[in-house]
Amino acid sequence: MTPDAQLSISTLPVSLPDGWNDGTTGAELIFLGRVRHSENNQPISGISYSCYDAMALPELHRIHLAVTSSLGPHRVVIHHRTGFVPNGEPSLLIACASRHSPAVFSLVSEYLRLIKSSLPIWKSPVFTNP
Repeated sequence: MTPDAQLSISTLPVSLPDGWNDGTTGAELIFLGRVRHSENNQPISGISYSCYDAMALPELHRIHLAVTSSLGPHRVVIHHRTGFVPNGEPSLLIACASRHSPAVFSLVSEYLRLIKSSLPIWKSPVFTNP
């Protein structure tokens, strides 16, 4: 991990650390993935996220290196929450900062694509009783 990357996977609530952007960048984009109130048109109380601990954080670091290699240097904070996340609360934070605004849109989009396709985290909706 570089000083420009803060990558974490834990049961802690999603939040952006104070001072994450040091002022050297001109654009930042913050993405929050929130748990919806329903899954497949059925009400849920939340989602239980599990992960393969031995592989998840190393894979997140690999994703960061791949994005940096393809899209250039940037600042990033990624936090994926595990355990039970109630509906309405965020389970994923991706915050990117770069010199120019077009870059941050590409960065967040690429991080989200790679996280969804290769990070070993699985979700299981917790349905409410009708």
